[in-house]
Amino acid sequence: MNCRVTRRLCVPLLLILLLPLAGQAKSYHTLPEIRLQAEVGWHQTYQGHGRTITVDIPIEVPEADRFPVLTASLMPYSDKVQKPQSGMWERVFDGENSVDNGRLFFTCMRGDYFELERMGCYNEPSDRGSFEEQAFCPPDIELDFAYATHNEATPRYMINLVDSLWQRYFPEIPVDLRLEKVLAGVHYRTFDMDRLQYVGEPMPTDREAFLEAVFAQYMQGIPLLVCAEDSFRRFGGAQTGRSDFRPVPMLHARALSRSLRNCNLPDRNDMVMFSLLHEEAALVPDVPLCSVQTAIAAYEQPIRAGQLRLVESMKLGYAAWEGPGEDGYTLTPAWVAWGILLKNPEKEAWKQNADETLEESDYRKSTQYGPILVNAQTGELIDPWRTDKNRAFDQPGLIRWEKEEK
Repeated sequence: MNCRVTRRLCVPLLLILLLPLAGQAKSYHTLPEIRLQAEVGWHQTYQGHGRTITVDIPIEVPEADRFPVLTASLMPYSDKVQKPQSGMWERVFDGENSVDNGRLFFTCMRGDYFELERMGCYNEPSDRGSFEEQAFCPPDIELDFAYATHNEATPRYMINLVDSLWQRYFPEIPVDLRLEKVLAGVHYRTFDMDRLQYVGEPMPTDREAFLEAVFAQYMQGIPLLVCAEDSFRRFGGAQTGRSDFRPVPMLHARALSRSLRNCNLPDRNDMVMFSLLHEEAALVPDVPLCSVQTAIAAYEQPIRAGQLRLVESMKLGYAAWEGPGEDGYTLTPAWVAWGILLKNPEKEAWKQNADETLEESDYRKSTQYGPILVNAQTGELIDPWRTDKNRAFDQPGLIRWEKEEK
């Protein structure tokens, strides 16, 4: 590769601060090279503070050829429906859909929400059972299979629903949304409020279950994985106390399909929510990345320290950092592992029942579960417990490719 790696600051206007050079990765790689390295996955057993932690997961890397650094902003208002007068959200019926025309969240549901609410269509039947959620993920999703009990909607139906509503309300704005998972109500069971879990055998029912599809947002062929702020907030760090604190976009779209049988109506009440970013410009067309093993080594530190108890997934993509501008973001490369993280190695992880293992419990309901970030250039863990009010959301410095001088 006819390149050398140079560490330099991005333009000062963007307030991108250079990280300390100590501990930075010694070798750098292109995105295709990282993809080859990731093919072996992460399969290792560790001893951490008297506990055995086994990681047995694939490593997900995008199929793109380059990894640009981008600027982005919140999506603009749709000009196909009136803007909210209050500057926040105001639900309006446009003759076909009830729409919340917001920049952070744009929601659209079929029918007149206020009329359906008056008829009691959103009241769940008060009986002893409900549908237990089951998740399905690519590549195992069958697009034309109806996963939810008594619900004819399919993943392909949800894809077409999301696409049609986007084209209706944002026809001039391109977007890349890809199906990430399908959530379906499959078994109708009793929910134990004391244990916070479903119990007993599935029961017969003629009710229609829900079908929900979650779509990840991609830019330049790379997924937007998380807002960096979300990692700090989930694990109790970064208490900024700032007056300009702003909500965090979810970086995905969700579609929900359900019937109106509660109101004895034959129609459906499908709903779609968009919480996305809009690409503005490429700051750097391609940046070098640390090796996969360097990123794994960063996660091994809190594992061996007894803090990182479970690693569910490891993905390479964009982390969104606040700035520049009032509603702007900078998208930089990051490894994101979702798992259970505790600051105190002596403390036991939350479980629903004492006789369960952590893997058997519904650990995703715990506040100890969240995204753990590693800078995909330096290979440094981005401390989720940072409390420096002035530095809590600083963006990482960038390392660039630069052609060798001949």
